[in-house]
Amino acid sequence: MIRSARHLCVGLLVALLGTGCDDQSSTGLPQQLADCAFGDALSLGVGEASRAPGNRVLCVSAPAGGEFVLVPFAALARDTLFKASIGVEGGGFVDVGGTALTDPITAFTSERLARFAPTEAFHRELRTAEQEELRFTPAAAGDVVDELDVMRRQARRAPSAAPPVVGDLLRLSVAASCGVNDPRQGRVMAVSDHAVVVADVQNPQPTLTTSDFQAFAQEFDALIEPTVTGLFGAPTDLDDNQRIVLFFTRGVNEKTPFGGAGVVAGFFWGGDLFPRTDTGRLQGCPSSNLAEVLYLAVPEPNGEVSGNRLSVDLLREVTPSTMGHELQHLINASRRIHISQADRFEESWMNEGLSFIAEEALFYAASGLAPAMNLDTTQVTGSSRVREAFNRYAVDNLGRYNLYMQAPSTSSPVATDRLTTRGAAWSFLRYAADRDPRPDDAFFRDLANATGAGLDNLEARIGEDPVEWMADWAVSVYADDLVPDLPPELQQPSWNTRELIASLRLDARFPLRLLAVPPGSGFSLTLQPSGAAAYVVFGLESGGRALLRFSTSDESSIRSTLLRVR
Repeated sequence: MIRSARHLCVGLLVALLGTGCDDQSSTGLPQQLADCAFGDALSLGVGEASRAPGNRVLCVSAPAGGEFVLVPFAALARDTLFKASIGVEGGGFVDVGGTALTDPITAFTSERLARFAPTEAFHRELRTAEQEELRFTPAAAGDVVDELDVMRRQARRAPSAAPPVVGDLLRLSVAASCGVNDPRQGRVMAVSDHAVVVADVQNPQPTLTTSDFQAFAQEFDALIEPTVTGLFGAPTDLDDNQRIVLFFTRGVNEKTPFGGAGVVAGFFWGGDLFPRTDTGRLQGCPSSNLAEVLYLAVPEPNGEVSGNRLSVDLLREVTPSTMGHELQHLINASRRIHISQADRFEESWMNEGLSFIAEEALFYAASGLAPAMNLDTTQVTGSSRVREAFNRYAVDNLGRYNLYMQAPSTSSPVATDRLTTRGAAWSFLRYAADRDPRPDDAFFRDLANATGAGLDNLEARIGEDPVEWMADWAVSVYADDLVPDLPPELQQPSWNTRELIASLRLDARFPLRLLAVPPGSGFSLTLQPSGAAAYVVFGLESGGRALLRFSTSDESSIRSTLLRVR
């Protein structure tokens, strides 16, 4: 357990660092510093933590010496700018260093992260467009079935209904917007138990082969569909063909600005789950395909579509994880619109985080490993099967988490969607699932089948304030697999990210940014948005004492955790 500061010798500091600290004791020292030097002080064991809300002055002792980390965490309204002042005074300090920033992408060894990382803007705009263009209201009793019947009557005329057979030509829109239509013609290349694989007839050449399309259909049936639906539930089947359409089209490649740094690997568009005309409860979307469709990128060896040379081999590698990721988006939207009687889409951070959980679940299924195994380098390279699964389905989550670690004071799991948010969201949801007593499938299915969204959704699932869990998670980002004897709430039992991320970086470093405070001085700290954290490290020699000052204009919105590291 984390100790509460109300049991400690602390005082309330209302003003900024240095204000009100000039009163002298009989020793000639400022009164608070004298009290710390000669009075009671907090003494923590290794792995022990203390949390103090609000503005605090905290006296810490280390009779045998020690290293500490102070983790201020912003628990405030989303995207609010939070400012604080931190000061450290006392005697017997030991230099424990800090970290220098490096280029967050080029320092990581994954080519895929560098190629696909810059496209998060497209996905952010796509989810925003869904929120703005697509409206639905909760259904009255019996209306959900009626709406599905209306949709299915319209969908029987959809190109994907029947189901199609190999060689059929289908006309599908790739607009990803209700305001425009962008029809493409595709040929059915494979039909399996759960997939209809369609290839745009205008795709650049050379392209994926018939064998490739058949292999994707087989992998979708054997691994992707059962794993993702087993975790989140089944999607709707509006076109009544018992299958998901996998549309490989240059229209996906065209979503990347020509010559841009990255490439969109695939997407799902919620408008396909809406009728083409208003039904009362559901807004009409004229470009809807009236079907469950995943849109997937195609090779362009000469870069003629997006200006990027995309090889067949690279697409073979990234497409399976993309299918799993986008299938979660499809399930989440379809169940909210047509089954759960929600009145809004899931918040972007949660929606993306769940899709990265889907990718992680594919790793577990493909490798034969499981959550709560504290996976490290030895385990993920232990066999060719595990190594291949790790490279296909797990390494990108670690890459995004690596980006978050270099900017924790300006990023968080619940921030406006960007790559650092996505890395943090995956890690936090993994942490929450490990902390919750239920198995993964029960926990994540409840999240995906809710009517609430974001933190409200999570609070309803765990029965506690998720911000307090997030504050614990922020400490675990630093402490897990470094500090011995941690309480369970400060651990991440599924992944040894400290070792794995260092092994994947060119500099072999764990990249979390640490701030060292020079003794006798202080500095201002800015945290934004909600969920942002900082990591302030210091050391004390045997018998040393430190006076920590922490102040902010809004003491209700801060959680400060002090942890003894060594």
